[in-house]
Amino acid sequence: MELAWGVSLFAVAVLLFVLELFVPSGGIIGVVAAICALAGCVAFFQYSPQAGLIASISLAIVAPVGIWGAFKIYPHTPVGRRMILGTPPGEEDEAARRRIEQKLAEEEKARQIIGAEGVTVTDLHPVGVVRIEGERMQALAESGIIEANTRVKVIAVEGTELKVRAIG
Repeated sequence: MELAWGVSLFAVAVLLFVLELFVPSGGIIGVVAAICALAGCVAFFQYSPQAGLIASISLAIVAPVGIWGAFKIYPHTPVGRRMILGTPPGEEDEAARRRIEQKLAEEEKARQIIGAEGVTVTDLHPVGVVRIEGERMQALAESGIIEANTRVKVIAVEGTELKVRAIG
């Protein structure tokens, strides 16, 4: 009878451990799974000391491996991505594609704006705001301070910031 209880409690512990991955319980289900596993070990010891020792050694090996596996594999499963990252399955590829397209568009716009001329809206100490092609943008003075209402030319783009030089 104790053998059946031991096997049953181990099976319940495994089921609860798997359930813990899918039900956000704050670890309560995991604690109950651990209690079931320990109770299973006790039942195995009541059956025989050898069975209890084998069950204890098995639990000492399987539990850490199972937890490690859950941490390594679970975040890469569709359910894990959805619960951990908050992105529904299938949408992560679309979101990544949109980010790449946006970055490429920004880089293309930056390449096109090099050489464009505009006027400073604020003083550049060395960073400030310029208006180029009717659009306000943050800019970095190439050297020193550039006063407001000074004509400037874009000489480089660093990230999302324009580097400008006073002209004329």
